[in-house]
Amino acid sequence: IALENYKKAIKNGAVCVISNSTVKLEIPKHVVWIQVKDIHVAMAHVSKKFFKNPFEKTKIIGITGTNGKTTTSQFIDSMLEQFKKNTVVMGTLGIMTKEKNVQTGLTTPLALDIFRTFKNDKKHNLEYLVIELSSHGGYYKRTDGLDFDIIVFTNLTQDHLDFHPTLEHYKNTKLGFVVNLKKQKKKAQTIINIDDMHSKDFIQESKNAKVKYHTYSVKDPNADFYAKILKLEDGKSVFEVFNKGKFMSAVCVSIPGIFNVYNVLASFCVCYLLGFSVKKITTALANLSTVEGRFEAVSNNKGISVFVDYAHTPDSLKNILQSMKKTFISKNSNRKLICVFGCGGNRDKRKRPLMGKIAADFCDVVVLTSDNPRNESEITIIKEIQEGIPKKFKNLHTEKNRKKAIFFALKIAKKDDLVLVSGKGHEKFQIIKNKKTPFSDRETILKFFSQIPK
Repeated sequence: IALENYKKAIKNGAVCVISNSTVKLEIPKHVVWIQVKDIHVAMAHVSKKFFKNPFEKTKIIGITGTNGKTTTSQFIDSMLEQFKKNTVVMGTLGIMTKEKNVQTGLTTPLALDIFRTFKNDKKHNLEYLVIELSSHGGYYKRTDGLDFDIIVFTNLTQDHLDFHPTLEHYKNTKLGFVVNLKKQKKKAQTIINIDDMHSKDFIQESKNAKVKYHTYSVKDPNADFYAKILKLEDGKSVFEVFNKGKFMSAVCVSIPGIFNVYNVLASFCVCYLLGFSVKKITTALANLSTVEGRFEAVSNNKGISVFVDYAHTPDSLKNILQSMKKTFISKNSNRKLICVFGCGGNRDKRKRPLMGKIAADFCDVVVLTSDNPRNESEITIIKEIQEGIPKKFKNLHTEKNRKKAIFFALKIAKKDDLVLVSGKGHEKFQIIKNKKTPFSDRETILKFFSQIPK
């Protein structure tokens, strides 16, 4: 609870208060007062004990990195379900099982929610937990009560610099998940994308923690797990997987984009290290489908390729636009690429012009709009994005109303053109001032097509 409410909590019957040792409180004699060095660490371990650790016999897989956490965790969860395993996945889309989806509003849930949600689920024999590990989750020690079997590092690029003072601080909170492995009794392993420039830090921390690490790559054949790409097409990716240079399997997934090859390869590695056969894994991968709001195609009868994606960082926007250009346009230069996006208010302002430049570099048409402006002016945010767009770029349009911006992009799109609506992905709201208003990019797109003649 908020510190200022502790007296009210005691009045309402609290029999024990746990607080940071640096804060002096007025505690009655009948109440136990425990002072700790780090309240967040204490919360994690108290929650684990209080709710009798429903994950005591569960294998736990954590996914950390800037991009790909949600997609990779959902892929792994889908594969484990195909293997008839009892799984739970926690992340941006909620705390999800076959029976329920608890929305937390956080990428990594609070320690209290992690354990409380499954307090009575020991009887269900939870075999696997797949959890997204965010930098905020690391900073607030939300997963300190969990003992991991595997931690995956996907990549690290600029993000959350409204919260973290530097990129180094941001990186160190993610490295903290690996550092903590040396404290747990359970033997753990790490899986590291060596195509990322920060991978060496994760390898070093894995060595320091004395845990076995495995590398994966789409570029380096010397990686422990290497994906040799054969085809990247509309709606399909085909590649071969090698383990230490030895051929393992050919993989075909109905999911486009090189960034998704990384996500699929990481999922392959996890399931292989969990002990599942290559044949089972390859079959399960063939049955994967796109994750909600992650390069999700929205069907229409006008022959326009429309996608919704969560890309809200410079790197993620670049990856998806670059992949769309290479996969969809390289063989048909007449197709135009149109992108609709904005940047969140009260968040890292430094990425705004960077994203503007990236959009102009790859797109034929850019439509700037609002994306959770919060307490900032939509016009101001749009102008700051616009600063990164060269003056010579002529096909720039601005519309602060997100619905109107999406409608405009779809209206100017012709048959075979591509439209990417980016930034919100799965989100079902817009945050304007302090109010959440229902809004869905996908539903808005469907509404546009339902209003035009067939």
